[in-house]
Amino acid sequence: MRLNHSTISQRVDTLPWEDVERRHLGEPNAAWSTAGRINELLILSAALDTPVEERVVFPLGPLERSLAPSWKQDKILPERDDPQVELCRGALDEGNVIHVIHEGIPIKTKNGKRDSGSFHLVLKNASVEEDAEAHFYRGQISLPMNLKREPGAPGIASLLIVEADCPLGDLLRSSEGPAHMKWNTSEPSLNENYHWGPSTIRLLNNAVKAVVEVLRSEATEAEDFLNDLFGLKSIRQGPDNPDPPPAEPIERPLYVNPRISDHEHGYTIRGRPEAGDLTGRRYVVRVGYNKPHPNPLIPNRAPDSRVFDIDGMYHATTGAQVEQIISEDGEICPDRFMLTIEEEEFEVEIEGLDLQLKAKAIATLFEGGDD
Repeated sequence: MRLNHSTISQRVDTLPWEDVERRHLGEPNAAWSTAGRINELLILSAALDTPVEERVVFPLGPLERSLAPSWKQDKILPERDDPQVELCRGALDEGNVIHVIHEGIPIKTKNGKRDSGSFHLVLKNASVEEDAEAHFYRGQISLPMNLKREPGAPGIASLLIVEADCPLGDLLRSSEGPAHMKWNTSEPSLNENYHWGPSTIRLLNNAVKAVVEVLRSEATEAEDFLNDLFGLKSIRQGPDNPDPPPAEPIERPLYVNPRISDHEHGYTIRGRPEAGDLTGRRYVVRVGYNKPHPNPLIPNRAPDSRVFDIDGMYHATTGAQVEQIISEDGEICPDRFMLTIEEEEFEVEIEGLDLQLKAKAIATLFEGGDD
């Protein structure tokens, strides 16, 4: 078979993808993929060549050149009712590709040089949800472990490209290490040579999530509109059914989001945007099947590791530090760990929990004593 644009997909479908294990030595396998995922990547790759006048482009605003790049900046993301966002929303719903381009990412080196970089992101709803994956390339080099072969947002197939020979490409190359598998925010070369290196990597890794949150935010607004229009909230209200008193607000500065795949259960912990900068705060994260072990946060005796043990199953992806908790009797607590937030944008992952038992995770603010 001669390979070209029309035949390569057929060839992909005939390859023995099932011969490669999805996980290797307990970690996601960088060599693993499926025919469906590769075919989604081929569609996205072809979309990069779409003529400019035919692209459906998600609008982005400027980034402040004097600040670390972040999706939390005021001007970077459009309003959800922006006409161009509405156009992108419709295109995404129809299975078409959305283009996201930014050409003003500030680069600041430790020797005082300032420059800017750009990326080109294309994304679409995957035809089959399990084929959704976030692909990252610096030039011709794939970084399959940036998001560990997971999608940037549920059901979204995406491809983010940064040119190899440009200031942003140079910054990213310094973060890759010898294996070139991911952009590592803790790579010494990155932090020795660049200001805002970790923030720049987080901006790229979270691009799909930031864009899709804007595109999918309409559903909540539409629901609120219908409730107001038709009085759905007050159908049962009246003299005999007054409004219930408002609930006391509960401060929840962290997202503790479950992640469920075909083979394991886990959690991702991040800060909520409305919580502001949580740098310096410490949380005890407890995990347990049915429910985590009750207080105290630092127990007199360590829980039995035969009942639950997450040692080695949690790690800080960016912006935080995790460490074991020692009980008062000097033993390691196998069901919990201490999370210390070191940067405004941070992420911690818990992996490898039993898929059937569905563990619960709770993060409690630690102030130097029991809560």
